[in-house]
Amino acid sequence: MSVLSVVDFVVAALLLTAASYLVRRSRMGVAGLALGGLWALLVVTQLAGLGTASWLLQVSFAAVAVCLAIAFQAEIRHGFESFATWFTRRRRHERTAPEVDALIGAVRQMSDKRIGALFVFPGDQAIEHCLSGGDLLDARISEPLVLSLFDPSSPGHDGAVVVEGSRLTRFGVHLPLSADHAALGPGGTRHAAALGLAERCDALALVVSEERGTVSFAEKGALVPIPPGALVTTLRERLGQEIGEARRESGPAWRRAGAWLDLVVGAALSGMLWAFVAPNVSQAERTLSIPVEVMNLPDGFELVEARPAEVEITVNGPRIRLWSLQPEDANVLIDAGRVIEGRRGFRVKPNLVHLPRSLEVVSIHDPRVRLRVRRVPGDR
Repeated sequence: MSVLSVVDFVVAALLLTAASYLVRRSRMGVAGLALGGLWALLVVTQLAGLGTASWLLQVSFAAVAVCLAIAFQAEIRHGFESFATWFTRRRRHERTAPEVDALIGAVRQMSDKRIGALFVFPGDQAIEHCLSGGDLLDARISEPLVLSLFDPSSPGHDGAVVVEGSRLTRFGVHLPLSADHAALGPGGTRHAAALGLAERCDALALVVSEERGTVSFAEKGALVPIPPGALVTTLRERLGQEIGEARRESGPAWRRAGAWLDLVVGAALSGMLWAFVAPNVSQAERTLSIPVEVMNLPDGFELVEARPAEVEITVNGPRIRLWSLQPEDANVLIDAGRVIEGRRGFRVKPNLVHLPRSLEVVSIHDPRVRLRVRRVPGDR
């Protein structure tokens, strides 16, 4: 195996790993699998030499790929952005127990008083592309500050507050809204914003309902309500885990368990492609001897012999085609229509060599063929 082959395998594995990650983490999973099945069928038809079916599948694949790229452009962009986090380590910030208690106390008060609120806790992936508007704050977490930011008389109370470690970094921030009405249920605009963010990145969003006073988490594209009786316990567990457990699991994403699945899938698919598709794409040469066949022998003549009976040629084409090529799959076809005029010698040119599709003649080692014919006895 050459160095170039190794590089080819690794690059293909990385691209397929990214595709696996995108399909697994986005809403285009089923559509992505369908596109992959169409592509696999296209490869099979090309390997089998089914020209018409292969052409139809190429046209269909291109049309479906363009439609999916338009329909899922946000998911595709998110997939590339999140794939970049595989090789980066996001800086984590400490959050002490008093700061967690301050957040819990503020959330409880707002829930009791039915004051709407929305918090964003960034994960490993960048969220800047999901945020718009708002103002920089960069203040330490405190219960009075949180309550003042979401006070109905505050200019930025309708937006979200970004919490990074022990700091409230931005407030009055607007988030993309989700269009998944089934997942939203009775939730309002804040819930749509929380879910919209969770659909696009791995950030954790905490939302307090202004109408009902309920508290919910939005993460991994889902909205999860917190039972009132478990509010404090759940908040302490999740907000503590967000900095504690997440910090222990921080680092390049390829070290985490879910990423290994994508790496295995990418490597397996790359191996299959390298074994079955690469030979069909990479070009090679092969030398073989093919039979000489004579046609259009005039009436009254019969062929005694063709010398040589086989011609040695070198052909070029896809490696897998050359592997399966047999001497009987090709021939040199000599037109003996003018032999009556005394022509006995023929020069073999590439246009006289008949080969399977996708193969072409590189050279003909002995291009001269002589025919020995005789009149059929009794035929004048």
